[in-house]
Amino acid sequence: MRVFFAPYVEANPYQIEIAKELKKHNIFIHASEFGTKNFFSTKNIDEADIIHFHWFDPFILTTSFFKTLFKVLYFLYNLKKLKKKNIKFVWTVHNLHNHENLHLKLELFFMKKLIPMIDAFSVHNTFSKRKLMEKYKVNQKKVYVIPHGNYVNSYNDYNKVTTRVLKEKLAIDANKTTFTILGHIRPYKGVLDVINIFNKLALTNTQLLICGKVKYAGDKEVIEEAVKNNKDIKFVPKYIEDSKIRNYLEITDVMIYSYKDILTSGALLLGMSFNKVCIASKVGSLPEYLDNDFLFSNLSELEDKIKWLSNCSKEDLIAVGKSNFERIEKETWQASSELTKNMYQSILK
Repeated sequence: MRVFFAPYVEANPYQIEIAKELKKHNIFIHASEFGTKNFFSTKNIDEADIIHFHWFDPFILTTSFFKTLFKVLYFLYNLKKLKKKNIKFVWTVHNLHNHENLHLKLELFFMKKLIPMIDAFSVHNTFSKRKLMEKYKVNQKKVYVIPHGNYVNSYNDYNKVTTRVLKEKLAIDANKTTFTILGHIRPYKGVLDVINIFNKLALTNTQLLICGKVKYAGDKEVIEEAVKNNKDIKFVPKYIEDSKIRNYLEITDVMIYSYKDILTSGALLLGMSFNKVCIASKVGSLPEYLDNDFLFSNLSELEDKIKWLSNCSKEDLIAVGKSNFERIEKETWQASSELTKNMYQSILK
């Protein structure tokens, strides 16, 4: 079976893990080219059995409305030509709209034209299934719930010595509770809100670590200004390589997911996979993964969670982290690949 992931991001652990497991079922994943026109020039794309879409943003979205309109029309026109070759289309619904909220009406137009061409939809949980069906009136028979795999066996190729060096470099105090925001820094993740809370509370027994590549240069400057007078906020504005992810997790007690809007979060699964306490916004599917004690609906509740957890013992935090791990331990990539294989086979019959 020949399947193309569109797009295929080599640094994305989700795609790496699922592709590795699908190979065991003799399903070989090929990478599509990036870009609106380049996608259709992908070698042998017209001989695919299935094109499995993950994100459409790289193919249609720009900051310019008119360029986006051209890309939308071009992409739809050429997708219809591919569809005539009896190629099946699958979409894993990671989100229902782009995170930057760019050209939402145009994006909605694109999706409504695209949806009838999709043969199967993969979602990670029941919340996503319900929202997909509500927004696009999708037939539930086409929707497959395939849980997101955990990262228990990922990021294990790391240097333990680096953790000690990192703690020294960032001046991490082992006696304080370390809260961490890890991953790409984008406006919808509410990073500034968290910084403002830490600046306001000025707790002497906590520290905040913010690490990840900042999408917009202006945001980097704003964050640097916001943290400059607080020695207990450590800001690492750079891409964190896979070989370093585990090091940052090891100096963390509590992961913060302060999303303003989200459908699903692989980052939350990452924190849970490595026995971390996780607190998250009560948005999207996140309540399916965490108890209410670790969810917040507004900034006042987030502030309360931070104060509460900062006074918990390290032993209590470890116990909560272990409970998180146990919740997602059974969500393996082997199980996800088996369900994905079944989905593929069902649409090829």
